[in-house]
Amino acid sequence: MRSIKKFPDILYVPEDVRFDLLRQTVSWPRNNGTQKIKLLPGKNVRSSSGYKVHMEKPPGGRAWRLVGTAAEPTLCHKPCTVSGGGKSEISKSISDAIIQGPVFIADFKREFDFANKLIKRNYSDRFRGETRPKKDSRPILSPERSLGSVIKLLTPSDEYTTEYNEWLASIPQYIKELVFIVKRRYKPEMEDGWREHFSVDIIDGKPGNELKFGNRKLVANYLRVGYDNDGSWRTFGLRKDFHPPSSCRRRTISPPRS
Repeated sequence: MRSIKKFPDILYVPEDVRFDLLRQTVSWPRNNGTQKIKLLPGKNVRSSSGYKVHMEKPPGGRAWRLVGTAAEPTLCHKPCTVSGGGKSEISKSISDAIIQGPVFIADFKREFDFANKLIKRNYSDRFRGETRPKKDSRPILSPERSLGSVIKLLTPSDEYTTEYNEWLASIPQYIKELVFIVKRRYKPEMEDGWREHFSVDIIDGKPGNELKFGNRKLVANYLRVGYDNDGSWRTFGLRKDFHPPSSCRRRTISPPRS
């Protein structure tokens, strides 16, 4: 008799699994070979630790991407709140406040030259002696350095020397954002030719201002937080690897009676 899965959209895989979005495969070593299954939209692939990966197409007509979700809940405790005190607000997803827009660049050559200097710089001298004696010389585009590590690298910190923090303050934020974009899109097979994959359209004989990668216009996420004095939206750029949770759950716990 054929068994029927209770949750056919959930697939469990070993910890040493590898996802390939281009080939739409999920693979892992098995019996001196490789076991593969198809990676499809609507399927949640989970490891034994609870980490979940699924395919998702972001708003704005962008390409499919892999979204990972760690099995780590966040507890927000707000005791003794009356009705209307904001309990439901802290459990709502911020997806509705996120807007999409193009990645603008004023001067393609000048800004990429600036970003290239940051990418090639040796950052092993940024730490103060008492904070971390060991030198960290991993290049920005190294597979051993994550995007989060690069963001921390270009963010002032008490762990860094005064000279290094002053140097970071002198770098325009849009140049840092450009470095983050390069890191987000970089693949090891590009080697030193990563710059060739970025471009802008030529409009009336002059370079345009919308950045493209692989002949496709890039789209960035911005968070809308309130309004300015003139009534315009206050928007802030989000991390390139940020993804809002699709849903949150709220549970109200009544205080114990005296």
